[in-house]
Amino acid sequence: MAEWFLLRLPRAPGQELSWIMANASGGLLSNPEAGSLELAAARIGGRRVCVLVPGTDVLLTHPELPAKAGAKLAQVVPFALEEQLAEDIEHLHFAIGKRPAGSAGTPVAVVAKNLLEGWIAALKSVGIEAEVMYCDSDLLPENPGQAVALIEDDVIVVRPPGGAPITMPADALGDALELVRPQGELTAQSGRGLILYAGAAEWQRHSPQVEAVRDRFDGVKVQLLTSGPLGLFAQQLPAAVARGVRAGESR
Repeated sequence: MAEWFLLRLPRAPGQELSWIMANASGGLLSNPEAGSLELAAARIGGRRVCVLVPGTDVLLTHPELPAKAGAKLAQVVPFALEEQLAEDIEHLHFAIGKRPAGSAGTPVAVVAKNLLEGWIAALKSVGIEAEVMYCDSDLLPENPGQAVALIEDDVIVVRPPGGAPITMPADALGDALELVRPQGELTAQSGRGLILYAGAAEWQRHSPQVEAVRDRFDGVKVQLLTSGPLGLFAQQLPAAVARGVRAGESR
């Protein structure tokens, strides 16, 4: 199967893009690189392109939708989520994934249409055609028995077991971890620990806040990312493709 070129768009204008190459199983074939859109286009070399867009710009949710909606599901979703959204649904794009077996919720990604159109236009301007487009936070690993979190720059992403990732400012780290901590009394068999990914600088800055809530989890495992999270995201790409929800998918 063809190799992947994983291209990550920056959160703020003027920042460089980053990219990494991986095989079909998510195995890394290169170290992360950074540069301009033009340089990224020159590096693709016939690989399948996956574009990651900022999690700060995308809402990931799992609403319970009518099982018999069928072809009308795309019409149902905007109105099912309307009360959760601050923006007019006419200005939003809704990408609908596959409902996991045994789950009551259907994965949905919501993004402003003007943002999505801008990303696609910028990519096309240098000849990049994305095969898939995901929210970067959706490639944070899932763990059925533990919460997972990532601190990167001024953002924290948390994913509860079996739930959608939530992106918040890193200054709200305590609140973010509160969202995913186990409820009720902890026991040695509770299986609700926390796996935390962070860069060395982020860990140094935020470790006191993490230590302050350590006793609320059944263990905290910290993994330092010396080259940023792009390699971690690339390893999760096969699982993301299997889940099927894409921020840029037309519905």
